Amino acid sequence: MTNLSVDQLKRAVTIRERIEALEVELRQVLTGGAAPPRTAARRGKRTMSSETREKISASRKALYAARKSTATARPQKGPHVEDEKKARWKANIAKSMKERWARIRAEKKA
Repeated sequence: MTNLSVDQLKRAVTIRERIEALEVELRQVLTGGAAPPRTAARRGKRTMSSETREKISASRKALYAARKSTATARPQKGPHVEDEKKARWKANIAKSMKERWARIRAEKKA
């Protein structure tokens, strides 16, 4: 198929054109009118009506309100909790360092 002559290619093109013409004619016979165009029409931008947007907004607000009202009280895990942990950790380190230096001073005196 890759080694076709120019005459064979021309003949193939004319046959293909006849086939396409017959397909158009067949489509006209079956649909009873003109054949629809082969290229798809480009759609415009889809927009939502303001009523639809308001309905969606109201339903989302109701959903979030329902979630918020039924949410169980959980302990907050935020920066203040982490700060408390860090403060306790620093206090423990400071305490152990004071004890260490007190032992070292006591050993020097003795």
